[in-house]
Amino acid sequence: MSNEKEFWNEETLKPLVSNRSAIMGGTAWAAYAPDPRKLISFAGGIPDVPSLPNDLILDATERALKNNRTESLQYGGTLGPIALRTALAERSVQTEQFEVRSEHVIITGGAAQGIGLVCDTLLNPDDV
Repeated sequence: MSNEKEFWNEETLKPLVSNRSAIMGGTAWAAYAPDPRKLISFAGGIPDVPSLPNDLILDATERALKNNRTESLQYGGTLGPIALRTALAERSVQTEQFEVRSEHVIITGGAAQGIGLVCDTLLNPDDV
């Protein structure tokens, strides 16, 4: 192909993607939108940097690497690290006064993933 943009467009890609992707559209096509200025991308988050607890994060990272070097560098499983899920469940029991177990807790990679999981669980494609 002489021009990447000639291939990477909705018309060419639509037959290749899943039904769900076709319904949702996607960020792969967003870069080639007719007017990218009209696109509002939610692809990456921009945290409020002054509110980040940098010193606490640094201390926790140092403790994790010192005490559990190998384990702390591994992925935490599909639902998230069990130690974190257990700690959050125990804290919820203490602060909310209702029964929460680690199997009730899922750790996500961010709000968008959490919202996506809720939508995938509760909504059918024709609901919205």
